[in-house]
Amino acid sequence: MRRGQKTSAEQAVLKLRQIEVQTAQDKSLALARKKAEISAQSYYRWRERTLVTSSRRRARSKPRFRLPAHLAYALCNAT
Repeated sequence: MRRGQKTSAEQAVLKLRQIEVQTAQDKSLALARKKAEISAQSYYRWRERTLVTSSRRRARSKPRFRLPAHLAYALCNAT
C-alpha cells in the first residue's frame, strides 16, 4: 500500500491470511510482508486488532452496570 491510503478491515484480514499461508509454507515473515506490501508496524497493528481473543476483549471492557455503593453494601450485609 502507498503511504496515506487507508486499508479496509476486509483487506487487512485478507492480507493477514495471505501472510499466514506463506509463513506456513516456511517463508519468512519479512518476505511474506513484503509480498503483501505492508510494513512491519501495520502487520503487528492489524494482527493485534483482528486476532484479539474474546476473553481479552472482555477483560478490557468496562462493566455495563454497577450498583451504587450503598446498595452493594446493603446486599453484601443482608442476612
